[in-house]
Amino acid sequence: MRLPIHVQMASWKPRIEGMLKRVKEILPQLSDGDSFTIWLNGYDTSIYDRLPKDKKLEVILAGEGRVHPDIKSHGKFMFMEKWTNHYYATIDDDILYPSSYIIGLIAGVNRYDGKAIVSFHGGTFPLNEDGSIAHLCPRRVCNRRTFEMLCQTDEQVHILGNGIMCCIPSKIGLTYTLPTNPLEGDDETIALWAQRNKVPLIRLAHFARWIRNDVFIAGTGALCMNSDHVIAVDRQILSWKKWHLPKIGEK
Repeated sequence: MRLPIHVQMASWKPRIEGMLKRVKEILPQLSDGDSFTIWLNGYDTSIYDRLPKDKKLEVILAGEGRVHPDIKSHGKFMFMEKWTNHYYATIDDDILYPSSYIIGLIAGVNRYDGKAIVSFHGGTFPLNEDGSIAHLCPRRVCNRRTFEMLCQTDEQVHILGNGIMCCIPSKIGLTYTLPTNPLEGDDETIALWAQRNKVPLIRLAHFARWIRNDVFIAGTGALCMNSDHVIAVDRQILSWKKWHLPKIGEK
């Protein structure tokens, strides 16, 4: 009997149409006993009228005047401690997911006996011999493959795309919600946690354009990569001086 699946997505109101499309894509991929939380930054209660009535779906309204703050995309990782014995999968509101997305993620996690975090997007950093980063390439990584590109084999990487990933938290020791900083990047936060805890990150094999950007949504209300954000994210990456590729079960 498989573990239950938990899917989590964060969105904000300018991307309402993308969020609704993602709910329609993902809910049919889940079974009884699975769950799907959507963290909605800046939405109001009128959104309930547009969402399906499904017991698997949990809606969290966040923002000014709400119990929970607007924490942007970090909402994908809130309350992880509730789902430690689940397949914990993430999605973004601006990506088109195929009907076999969840199956593909779970198959990837199982190939590594749950001892890795997997994604369909990621890359590696150019390193000096001592494990420090030699230089930051454009987009910061080399050997980068996005989810739209052909990836013929699974490959270990330093950093993953956090909106297209999966893990079993209890199997890798991630039994708490990762700390958040609005200026820092989710991909980088996960990459650094994995380095410190010696957890492999795996970019999974997939066909080109099996998963695609939703061109009608991508960029709508996206976080502006202003200079403070870029500096903070680069500082995150450069703060770790011993980048390596942990072996499965190295911990």
